Amino acid sequence: MTRLAKLSLFIIAAFGLLNALWMYFGGFQFVWGGLVSPLVGVVILLSISTFYTVVRPVEDFAAVTFWTAVLIAFSGVAALSSYLFASLQFSFKDDYMAGFDQLFGFDWMALVEVAGRHPWIGSFMMPIYSLSLPLVAITMIYLGLTGKLKRLELFVTSLIVACFVTIMLSGPMVAIGPYGHFEVPAALLQEFAPAVTTQGPGSTWLSHVMGLRDGSLRILDLANSEGVITFPSFHTVMSVLMIFALRGYGWVSWLGGTINALILVTVPLQGNHYLADMVAALLVSILVWVVLLKLQQGFVRDGKKADAPLVPAMLFGPS
Repeated sequence: MTRLAKLSLFIIAAFGLLNALWMYFGGFQFVWGGLVSPLVGVVILLSISTFYTVVRPVEDFAAVTFWTAVLIAFSGVAALSSYLFASLQFSFKDDYMAGFDQLFGFDWMALVEVAGRHPWIGSFMMPIYSLSLPLVAITMIYLGLTGKLKRLELFVTSLIVACFVTIMLSGPMVAIGPYGHFEVPAALLQEFAPAVTTQGPGSTWLSHVMGLRDGSLRILDLANSEGVITFPSFHTVMSVLMIFALRGYGWVSWLGGTINALILVTVPLQGNHYLADMVAALLVSILVWVVLLKLQQGFVRDGKKADAPLVPAMLFGPS
């Protein structure tokens, strides 16, 4: 097992333990039923990975199934962590973020007004914004099944590390988002129909975050969780890291880069994000990618094969 794989598993385990302690001492209840589906998925994928490592060796397929299992495990832990950090009682930082946007001439309300006058913009943006998660899966499959295993482990580990950095920043830098901050009129919202909005009493985001902050929401269920982070934008993190992961692979790089660039264009309006959220996400992505790339290169120089077989059964054995 490579060192980046061990680092990923350690981070997931560490935040899993933090979640358990936080829920226990913070008076939260966890709905265990929501854990069944991801746990079954992880077990099945690790079993497949073990089979294609030990019984019928197919290194590429074993790697894809292993890292997919890791990503599923990480997603559940990260979802809980994001809710727990959202329960912290820091003041909303919307004034600072809106001020940052204004400083750089980014007029968020002007964009909303344009989108409100042309509803087709929302219809065009919605499916593009929703491509992020499917593209993560496609990127993993492409990297794994074409033998780019070092890039695969770097990509997934970067996603994991960047996500937990984002979660930790989201606590003290909590924001309600521009839709709520600028009090966008309901009529304009109906015309544009964004994917995410915190405006209005029917907003799930609003009820979840406010419930976490005032103590009325203390039952955490993975089946009903959603993205509650505004700053930094994890949608931006995913797109930037996919662009990095696919660089240098000819037409695949261009195609992936183009699609992710389009996703980034949709993030402010569809994702309820300030420009500040995206800039912070860009900086987090670059920092995490560069640091982990240097670590990976150092491990290889130390004689550790970054593409060594990933055998779950040897988790506690020699590398």
